[in-house]
Amino acid sequence: MAMHSTRRSVLESQAEAAGLPLWVVPLPWPCSNEIYEQRMAEACRRAVDEGVEAVAFGDLFLADVRAYRRKS
Repeated sequence: MAMHSTRRSVLESQAEAAGLPLWVVPLPWPCSNEIYEQRMAEACRRAVDEGVEAVAFGDLFLADVRAYRRKS
């Protein structure tokens, strides 16, 4: 969440308070779209393998990002 200026400790606290698991997907800075898609595909494969039925992203208020996520 560094690109959103959100400290990791805040994200961890939110997940704990909600009783939800938090999977951190480390990304380099700067991060190409190719690397982003590769790492997220790995995380999504893990989620499917573990029976996850829904995923939450924190940046869906951005119309272009929301459209990208829906397309992917």
